[in-house]
Order: sequence, then C-alpha cells, then structure tokens
Amino acid sequence: MVELGGSRPVIVGGASVEFYTAGSIETGDVDIVTSADDAFARAMSEAGFRRPREPGASSRGWIHDGLAMAVEVVGSTLLDGTADRGRVRVVKLGSGTLAMLGLEDPIADRMGQ
Repeated sequence: MVELGGSRPVIVGGASVEFYTAGSIETGDVDIVTSADDAFARAMSEAGFRRPREPGASSRGWIHDGLAMAVEVVGSTLLDGTADRGRVRVVKLGSGTLAMLGLEDPIADRMGQ
C-alpha cells in the first residue's frame, strides 16, 4: 500500500485478537481500516484478491480463492477516530509488514459494544 502511494491499512477486529492470542480465538475474516480506497483496491487485485459477486456480498469485501480468505474494509478511521494511531503495532511478516491495533484497543472496543 505504501509503495502504491496509500497510507498503511490497519487490521482491526477479530483478526487482531487472533494475532494477539496466537490463534486461541479465531475469526472468519480480516477487517481493515484504510482511507486509501483506490490504492487498497490495486494492492488487493495485485495480491490475487477479487470482489465477491454473490448476492448480498459486501461492497467493500474481497476474497482470495486460493487462500480461502476474506477481507473487508470496515472504515476509514480507526475506531471511528477514537483510537490513538501512535499505538498501532507494525509487525514484520515475511518480506513485508502489516499494521494492527494495539492489544488494548480491540478489548476496549468490544467492551464498549
């Protein structure tokens, strides 16, 4: 994303909880927050993801058939602007990096719901 001119998307929700619990709590998809929709769409397409065509599918969702994985953009600001972007954790993964909410933020968000 950064190489394509966008800001770094952030993993939120269940996928961040799954990461922090080392898989003890599992999720069915990856929720993303990004304000760079065009760059994100290009990055997803280049990575082999496609928009689902099924009736009722999310207009902001992506699936990867080979990975049996779904990704959905759930917003353009972290926790509707209440999360501190300085607490976002950047993790090295293979030859790249990914960003996710700090451990406390998904817990506080769930408690608030």
